[in-house]
Amino acid sequence: MEINHLLIKRFSLLSIVQVVNSVFPIALYLLLIDRLSISTVGVIMSWQMVFSILASISNYNFPTILIPIAEKLKSQRILFVYWNRLLQIRFFVAGIVTFITIICIGFLSEVAALSLMILIGKLFNPSAYFIVLSKNRLLLIYNFCIRLLSFIIVFLFVTKATYQWTNFIIGCSELLISVIVLKQIKWSIGFKFIKVSKLFKFLKRERLPFYIQSVNALIIMITIPLSHLFFGAYIAGVISVVEKMLMLVRGISGNLFFSVLPETWHKNDSRTIVLKSIPVFQKITFAIILGSVAFIFLFKAIIIEKFSAEMPYYLLLAIVSFIPIILSTPFQLLCFKFKRFKTIFYISKVHLFTLVIGVVVFGKLFGVYGIISSIIIHETSCYYLYRRLN
Repeated sequence: MEINHLLIKRFSLLSIVQVVNSVFPIALYLLLIDRLSISTVGVIMSWQMVFSILASISNYNFPTILIPIAEKLKSQRILFVYWNRLLQIRFFVAGIVTFITIICIGFLSEVAALSLMILIGKLFNPSAYFIVLSKNRLLLIYNFCIRLLSFIIVFLFVTKATYQWTNFIIGCSELLISVIVLKQIKWSIGFKFIKVSKLFKFLKRERLPFYIQSVNALIIMITIPLSHLFFGAYIAGVISVVEKMLMLVRGISGNLFFSVLPETWHKNDSRTIVLKSIPVFQKITFAIILGSVAFIFLFKAIIIEKFSAEMPYYLLLAIVSFIPIILSTPFQLLCFKFKRFKTIFYISKVHLFTLVIGVVVFGKLFGVYGIISSIIIHETSCYYLYRRLN
């Protein structure tokens, strides 16, 4: 079967997973907007992103390290070695963050303290392994159950008086479903301590992928907390709407990444295979942009009613960033496939620096339009560097 046919087949299944993965959070977000003010939602989302960044850091170099060894993970022994290491690192980081949170409890808002559960909820999350191993149906069921459970509980219990529990509920839902799924597939929810010297040797060996993972987590999730810090909760709430849309596109980019990846496992001409997929990426990008613009114009009145008169224009401007986000994906895949971690780390640092400076400077000068423009600029710089350095 041709690479394009295989790509479309895997991409379609992963996209179904993403629809499930995204529809419930978006529905949840709209529910919160309907019940609470956009400023309150901005506070909730800011702390959700802070603990999501910490959760991503607690993954150390996972799933980055899994990409070059994806085929080897079919061995149960190797799979559980890496799963055990990930659990041990996650518990270590979660323990430190929990201790610091308890010490600082007097200085934190109730929303911030209860948002710790976002980190705890991800302790047993196996989705990185499911994606790399192409266990897409299991991933679909797993994500569906988490999103459905959290939506139902928030729908039933979250009001203006109880909004501070939102992130706690989301974290508890993820933790519960993760434990149930792991029990069903007979994966361990405990871990065996490996020798400290052996663990530190592993951590040292994989420190560069860890730096990449940490920087990339900041790139994806820091815009909302930065907007909250420098421009207030209302602006953070507005940017969180834009970020929800970009989350969908980044998910599509990830789907394309993992749709092409299996084709490079058994073949020596990985570069040719990846480059042949670029026309498919371009067609998908065009279709997504066209569909997004049509959606915004069709539902313009509803968007204005739910948010503000300028929201459709914010979203239309943000659509420009779809092009570099998706089209940089094949070049990122080549870097990961050939373990060009120094190149990736260099690009990630430029990416993060451009984003942070852009959000602060352009946000100060042009408000929300400036923040969105900074997102476009840093995504475009990322695409340019990945393409040039490949």
